[in-house]
Amino acid sequence: YAADMLAYFGPIVMLVISTLAYSIRVVGYTLVPESSNWMVLLLEPLHGVTFGCLKISSVEFISQATPAGYDVTVQGLLASLQGLGSLLGSSVGGFVEQRYGSDVLYRGAALIVAVFLGLFMAVFIADIDEGASHKSVELAGRDVAYSKVQVDDVDETV
Repeated sequence: YAADMLAYFGPIVMLVISTLAYSIRVVGYTLVPESSNWMVLLLEPLHGVTFGCLKISSVEFISQATPAGYDVTVQGLLASLQGLGSLLGSSVGGFVEQRYGSDVLYRGAALIVAVFLGLFMAVFIADIDEGASHKSVELAGRDVAYSKVQVDDVDETV
């Protein structure tokens, strides 16, 4: 389904879907009453949306935004940054949860993700408004052309 989703939404919209699903899920965690912890299971399908859309959109975004021959290097850089983010997030998140509680941790995480999505979109929209190149228009989901190799690679990773 990844190829169909990319063709229909494009990587930018899929990134937005991923961040919105994440924010809804983690804020939802803070709203579940302690007497009904089972309700967390109702939010968990959003984790699949978050993870799947993020991985698919980031691979495609980098593929489109990177000059030919550098995509593997930039994909490696992305993986390294995601690993560093996990390390920092776990360390800082543990401190925040211990000091301030899980509600502050999860709501703060949702806020941070929303702020960075807003910054990303502001830069992206400014790029389009300033007469961006055709590549930016492709990233917005318009006139998207996916090669067979890229789509097959994405399908295999999901």
